[in-house]
Amino acid sequence: MGSSSIDSANGGEQITVLFFATLKERAGTRQAVVELLPGTSVRDFKAQLGRIYPGLAEMTGSMLVSVNKEFAFDDDKIPAGAEVAIFPPVSGGSVEKPPTIFAITEDELDLDDLLRRITLPSTGAACIFTGMVRGITARGDPHETAYLEYEAYLPMAEAKMRQVAEEIRARWDSVEGIAIVQRIGKLYPETPTVLIACTAAHRDTGVFDAARYGIDRLKEIVPVWKKEVGPQGEEWVEGDYLQVVMTDIRCTNCRRPFPLDGAPYRCPVCGGLFDHESLPAFDRGKVDPALPGIWRYRHTFGLPDEAPQVTLGEGNTPLVWRKAFGREMAFKLEFLNPTGAYKDRGSAVLTSFLLERGVRTAVEDSSGNAGASFAAYATAAGIQARVYVPDSASGPKRVQIERYGAEVVRIMGRAPMPRKLRCVRWTRGSVRQPRLPAASAGRVCHASFRALRADG
Repeated sequence: MGSSSIDSANGGEQITVLFFATLKERAGTRQAVVELLPGTSVRDFKAQLGRIYPGLAEMTGSMLVSVNKEFAFDDDKIPAGAEVAIFPPVSGGSVEKPPTIFAITEDELDLDDLLRRITLPSTGAACIFTGMVRGITARGDPHETAYLEYEAYLPMAEAKMRQVAEEIRARWDSVEGIAIVQRIGKLYPETPTVLIACTAAHRDTGVFDAARYGIDRLKEIVPVWKKEVGPQGEEWVEGDYLQVVMTDIRCTNCRRPFPLDGAPYRCPVCGGLFDHESLPAFDRGKVDPALPGIWRYRHTFGLPDEAPQVTLGEGNTPLVWRKAFGREMAFKLEFLNPTGAYKDRGSAVLTSFLLERGVRTAVEDSSGNAGASFAAYATAAGIQARVYVPDSASGPKRVQIERYGAEVVRIMGRAPMPRKLRCVRWTRGSVRQPRLPAASAGRVCHASFRALRADG
């Protein structure tokens, strides 16, 4: 397989396209020069590839794309002269100070040498994970493997290995040395394929968790693929690349991104909570006046394009100017929202998010406005709501929550409920899902409150 040049857009801009794994075989080439119209998005580029290479047409929906060695999403624009790599979801060097080793190699792994290179005089513990070629698979689909053939997109793989190491150090600052090494080429059973090693002063400093995190993240974001060959034939094995719903929402401990599928209330690796690293940028040019109320500012909410819009007519409340305390002041009349509180803005975005994730039952705690607002919007979304309230909550507020369709559960005691107890629990179908702290679920809503400043 060589390279090819294809002119497909008159007056267009040239880019270099690199093909990997199954996509390389289906396209019949490793590399091609393609012309795109200025401003072409990744989505349009994939559609164009499907027309140029019919063998890729059925894979455009699942293929991953990187632009200049960074993962790109469907709405991203491809600049002129870019190096664009396409590949299926990934299956599962340099040296720096503190000692950090990244390598993609065809050579055998020398565990003793790698360990020596990440060991400091203060090192008292090392945790090493090595993956092996399995000759016989008993779990799942039982089969035999003659050999595996690994392939990697080298420049991007090393950049992503660096990212994994940075994430490990951000989570476990006691880690001293890190080695991340991936073998490529043809590898036979009982052969090590990958190594993740972390060193630290003591064994109780998180070194075990750090190594486990390293291999999990390598499987998710480092572009390495494998072809499995055995008596049953050969097949490229697609892996577990972790797509994200919003790249700015990450675990507050280990910075793992919030996943596109499912709705975990805690980080599955370290147990931390999710939060925004930065809110989506406000762009006046993206305000859509055709949408009602707060939804004009949907581009700042971070919701997927396909997420439903749960609304009761919130937002667009009057901004009234009056003189007070010796100066002119603006008063936003939020009591004119559907349930009488500004919290309807957040409830609208939150229930839209939960509905998009398949949530069917939700539990919230509140002594008043938040519970009433959530109850109303959950009912509008077809989500069964249960609201826990302290026994001291006012009678009219409890009645309001019940009238909006939620089940009210009174908790004895007058003190506010601890934040640790605040949660949203859901079920998808008949499968029970974990509990989601309201503080975590609400992160997706924070951007909606920006509309307060823009007369939403």
